[in-house]
Amino acid sequence: MTSLQRAGESTYGGVVSPKYAILTYTWGRFRAPSGSPALKIKGVTWRVPPIQEQHFTVNAFQNLIAVMGRTVDFAWIDVCCIDQEDTATKMFEVGRQAGIFKQATHAYAWLNFHTHDQLQSLFDNIFDLDSVISGWDLWELTEIEKQSVLPKLQRVFSDLQSLMQDPWFTSLWTLQEAVLRRDAMILSSEGRPLSLKFRREHSIRLEMFCNSCWNMHEDIVGLAAEWPSNAISLTQQLQHLIRKSGLFFTMTNNPNVQYGMAHHRVTRHPLDRVYAIMQIYGFRLGESLHPEIPVTLDELELQLAEQLTFRSPMLSQWFVHTAQPSKDFMLCTLLWTSFLRAPQTPLEHLENWSPI
Repeated sequence: MTSLQRAGESTYGGVVSPKYAILTYTWGRFRAPSGSPALKIKGVTWRVPPIQEQHFTVNAFQNLIAVMGRTVDFAWIDVCCIDQEDTATKMFEVGRQAGIFKQATHAYAWLNFHTHDQLQSLFDNIFDLDSVISGWDLWELTEIEKQSVLPKLQRVFSDLQSLMQDPWFTSLWTLQEAVLRRDAMILSSEGRPLSLKFRREHSIRLEMFCNSCWNMHEDIVGLAAEWPSNAISLTQQLQHLIRKSGLFFTMTNNPNVQYGMAHHRVTRHPLDRVYAIMQIYGFRLGESLHPEIPVTLDELELQLAEQLTFRSPMLSQWFVHTAQPSKDFMLCTLLWTSFLRAPQTPLEHLENWSPI
């Protein structure tokens, strides 16, 4: 595997504008100490960051890249293409993420926490139960018959919880990448695609899984008045899990939805609270625009607030304060950006505003 330097506008190794694949995965929180095994790449002048082997091994990473190479000869993978220790270069590339991801001919999402068989089983159950819930007519069932839905709800809740253990679902960077490439094909830890239970010839893509979860969420809400009393708590937990994970972004073009989801995602560096989401809106902010000018998180949040307000002056203000906002964040958009500071688990932390 060789890393090729760009020449001119878009020439790599003598090939002009080559077709390439991209990968959304998470590794920043799992860097290993210097000197640990790392991916070997020809043509790089920097140290490729080593990753903790309990997250994924060098062999697993190499195998995954080989799988990507079956469709196209080129791939854009951050640790292979960006010097992670050169701040100016890294920040310049951070500001190009939207273009890099959108122009790729193939996109993959690597969920490496579970084995392939475990992951396939989880997806089988979740897709299966989505179709089951959609077909329920609770109002036509007796109270005893309604109790039969409880084991099914418990299983899908357990499977979703298990799936969400994958760090991919908690990274803010992967949220941005998923929004940019909703069509990404999901690959297991072995680099194998997952398939639909009753149509194994069809590979599972992010938007298919997100749509399934959103349909499940809407069906649960629509049947709210019909659930047996001992199922209500479980249905509420299931709704919260789906909302918290952000698995409904494919169903809306409202940019505030992704903004709200960022609240539950984590980053390794404080400034990444903004850098890891700004390309959803096509923004280049802070050091991605001016690498020579360091910025604080306060300054970066202000830049984001200004750009959001400039881009969508009406939509950026479409929420209602239900309590007096903090003096530190009297501007509506700044109140929004304050939620990006750190992930919060309960939605109750957002009790002082209400979207219209």
